[in-house]
Amino acid sequence: MFSIENLIRKVIFPDVKVWFCNVPPDVENSVVFYVPPKEKIIYSSKTGESGSDYSDDSESESESDNVHPTRGFIQDHTSGQFKNGQISAFKQGTIQSGNARQTIQKLQEQHRLQSFQSMVQKMQARIRTASVRHQLGEKRREIYSRPEDWIIALQAASRRYLANKKIQQHQIELYNQYQDRLKNQGRMTAEFHESAYQKLKSEKNPSVGTVKSVIHMLSNNDVDFNEDLVLEDLRQKVIGSIRENNQLDHQVSIVDIQIALLLKNAVTLDEVIKLSNAFFNPNRKKQQQRRFSEMVSSNSANNPLDLRGVDKSTREKVGLYQQLVYLLQTQPYYLAQLMSVTGGQVYGDKKGQKKLEDTVLALFGYGTNAREECLLINLCKACISQEMRQVKSPLEFLRGNYTFMKLVVQVNRGAKEREFFKNLFGDLITKVIKNENLDLETNPMVIYQKRISKEESKTGQPSAEPYYIDQEKAMRSSEVAADLGRHIESLVNITEEFLCAIIKSTEVMPFGLRVIARELRMVMEENFPDEDPVNINMILGNFISYRYLSPAITSPEQYDIIHGEIYPMQRKNLAEISKLLQQISSGKLFDARNGQISSINSYLKEAHTRFTRWFMKLTDVEEPEDHFGLDQLSDHTNTQKPTVYVHPTELYQIHQILEENIDYIESQKNGVVHTILRELGGAPVSLNNTMPLHLLRLELTDRSENITKGTSCHKKLLLDTKRLIILVIQVQSGSSLEAILNEPTTDEHERIWEVVREEQFPSGGSEKEIEMALRERNFKFGCENAAMDVKKLSFKRLKSITHKLHDHLVKQGEIPKSPGYQSTISMIALDITKKGERRRQRNIEIKKLQTILSNLEDKKTYLIGQGQSYKSYLDGCMKHMAEKKGKKKFVFPFTKQYFHMRSLQRNDLVPKHGSFKYTAKTLHDRGIIMDLADVPKKLYASITIILSMDAPGIITVEGYFPLMPIQELRVDLMYEELLQTQYEGQSTMKVLDGVATVNVNLLIYLINKKFYHTS
Repeated sequence: MFSIENLIRKVIFPDVKVWFCNVPPDVENSVVFYVPPKEKIIYSSKTGESGSDYSDDSESESESDNVHPTRGFIQDHTSGQFKNGQISAFKQGTIQSGNARQTIQKLQEQHRLQSFQSMVQKMQARIRTASVRHQLGEKRREIYSRPEDWIIALQAASRRYLANKKIQQHQIELYNQYQDRLKNQGRMTAEFHESAYQKLKSEKNPSVGTVKSVIHMLSNNDVDFNEDLVLEDLRQKVIGSIRENNQLDHQVSIVDIQIALLLKNAVTLDEVIKLSNAFFNPNRKKQQQRRFSEMVSSNSANNPLDLRGVDKSTREKVGLYQQLVYLLQTQPYYLAQLMSVTGGQVYGDKKGQKKLEDTVLALFGYGTNAREECLLINLCKACISQEMRQVKSPLEFLRGNYTFMKLVVQVNRGAKEREFFKNLFGDLITKVIKNENLDLETNPMVIYQKRISKEESKTGQPSAEPYYIDQEKAMRSSEVAADLGRHIESLVNITEEFLCAIIKSTEVMPFGLRVIARELRMVMEENFPDEDPVNINMILGNFISYRYLSPAITSPEQYDIIHGEIYPMQRKNLAEISKLLQQISSGKLFDARNGQISSINSYLKEAHTRFTRWFMKLTDVEEPEDHFGLDQLSDHTNTQKPTVYVHPTELYQIHQILEENIDYIESQKNGVVHTILRELGGAPVSLNNTMPLHLLRLELTDRSENITKGTSCHKKLLLDTKRLIILVIQVQSGSSLEAILNEPTTDEHERIWEVVREEQFPSGGSEKEIEMALRERNFKFGCENAAMDVKKLSFKRLKSITHKLHDHLVKQGEIPKSPGYQSTISMIALDITKKGERRRQRNIEIKKLQTILSNLEDKKTYLIGQGQSYKSYLDGCMKHMAEKKGKKKFVFPFTKQYFHMRSLQRNDLVPKHGSFKYTAKTLHDRGIIMDLADVPKKLYASITIILSMDAPGIITVEGYFPLMPIQELRVDLMYEELLQTQYEGQSTMKVLDGVATVNVNLLIYLINKKFYHTS
């Protein structure tokens, strides 16, 4: 039987005597532990009270006498006092007893809980068992009551299960076969398309069938559709922003012209003020009026070569020259053609070559900034492409003397190129020059003769050896052989230093040279496809060494590499180094007949390999536009226009050369160059010493106002035409595109077209698909034409439109002429093979257009601010001149002006800036009024003309005509209108509603004199 007494006696304290005694209610269930003397006696109670430890000296006494019946503690028989050790033992026992009691309670509680859960689970299990047994019994009784039905149902279920399993297995086999067939078909289709795609890439002129087999690769997805929308939207915004900026720029130019005219008239007034006394003298009236009118107008007709005038004709001529220079800069084809003609490659006559060479660099500002350097490099590329057409073989290239080579040499004399050569060769050349004992002579006979001369100089006696001997005899001399060996060793070591410096200079090599080297390599590989690329690289490497590097080594003082005199021996050493570098670049070895120097052939092979690798790395360079971050829209986004400074003589020279060769440069009579030259008129034939010696500042402008006409519209029209051709070849087949377009259309073609157009432009689908189909089926054929729904066209009509558009683009030069229209098929094939690259290019173009649009907005803000600033300056000038016109002149009493002012003062109508009263006769005598319509001159004295100004820039003209049908006329005349009329070169104008004809220059003078302060 489980009890706490047994637990304590047998488990917790097996070696301790334990008594349980009755205690007061507050100390129930107390336990007394007895131990022998010197041991701990513990009293523990439920209330947590503890007794004290003590030592018992008498073992014969009863332990019950030592326990207090009510207090629950034990006293010491000997002393009656509790000792410290006994008290501590008693406390420990009490704590252990409490812990034991808590442990026992937890065990009891856990036991009761587990017993209850186990009992419940057993009851639930018995209930479920009974329920299942009952159900099984019911089933058994039901089955036994109808044994045949049960068996039949079981058999049917079994058969159904087996049949379903067999059907499922068969379906799985069919699905696997179908998947295998799809995989095989997909693999075969992929192999076919891959074969067609590779054939498309490898063939230079793929057939229509080959293109048709992979035409599906041109289809666009949702991403292409969205990006196309974004790109088209950006293009439209850029075009609109450019047009808006052009209008703002035009308005700013008008205000700028008005400021120039205002300042010119103000200065001119001060210049002619000395003539004012004589101007109003009737005896000298006509002479002074003519002189004044010429001075005020500043007409460039007096000096047709002067382009500094502010009049309209001069401004228009300067504007045409600005457009011409911009065209020659941005379209290098024209200058390349012109340089080819003047270089004698077309007609054999080099007329005008020197003038053109002197002028070209000035037109490009000598490449002083990134834009001009980029355009100059493009000109060199165009010259290479133009002049390399005349080269028959790669070796002929080395013997030729072409115009672009001279241009490259001139470009390489720039400040950046000089700095490059100084950093590259400066220390090496200085080291060679400062070594006074260095001799790199490799000719044995020269070495022999030097020894003879040195011997004779030292002894003062003629040498016994002959002075002139052949190379073989000279090599027999051991001294000559030793000297030659030392010279060759020094030459190889020094040349190796130069070669290492050149190879390490790839990253700092001038960008222009790298582009020219790459262009030469690409053109020669294209013109000579059968030539080994290694030979081409060897030839071009030799060209770079001979034309570019060697002159800097042999003539370092011309490139500012060193400063000072170079002596003949030093020059000879540099020449030997240059010769060995050329030998390395050409890859040629020395002949065995050259004697000892042929021993360095192994070094030449190894050095040539390194030089060739360096040249290939040198030509691995990006396009100039990418390097400089420029494109065709850069000039439209910059706040400042491109500017060049040229002498009028240079403009007239290029004008004259263009006139002489215009038919070769531009075959179309209505071309842009023809148009500009027609508007400019003939170039000056003889340029004498009267040419003004000043530089012109040309702010270059693009002649094409609508930039889409020359670029985007043509590209869009070409793209639409290619899309139509793709639709045509999907319906109709043929040996060539020309045969397809010329073949008549049949009913079968129309039926196929119905299927194709529904596949290409589906009527159903999602909203996105329908939107894409609508966009794809509406062709605008350019930029400004109305959209045409291709899906509504018949195939015959579709072919007709396609054929006409193709012929138009061929005439415009957008599509090259070729047999069977093969060039068009090749262009479509290129679009297919370059689709991934086109996507990347489209993303780049989107980012670029976003940047351009941001720059255009900045330019718009700049132009608006500039226009407001100019307008404020112009208004401020006129206001300042009007308010500070000087001290008021004394008005003589009893004159017309005196009574006029009194009348105005009496009515409080005095204008702020003055009012002046004249007769028509007075103004006519001064030449201001030329004529009054339908008014006899004898009546001029009775007609009153009043000029007044109440606000700056607004002159009120009043006319009083007694005895006339019109009694009074009053008009406001804007001062800017007068200046604009003067700018346009008109000497007269109508005022007072066309009644009075006035001299513009003299009227401006009178207004300045009376209303504006100009001193």
